[in-house]
Amino acid sequence: MNQEPVNVSPRADLEDCKGVMAERRIRHLPVAEQGHMLGVISFTDLLKLAIQQKDYVIEQLEQYIAPGP
Repeated sequence: MNQEPVNVSPRADLEDCKGVMAERRIRHLPVAEQGHMLGVISFTDLLKLAIQQKDYVIEQLEQYIAPGP
């Protein structure tokens, strides 16, 4: 157990969460607001979100480069 548990707010972005997890070397990050735990983000959750964001950017670039009829 950690004497100083770390958590993030629901408004934390992907980069903030990745930074906290890397700095603390943890794979699960509690999400809390005003002392109430709302949920837990896992490393896998962050990885999936990062992939979704990259896929979206690629899709937008493809549409820009080669627009439909």
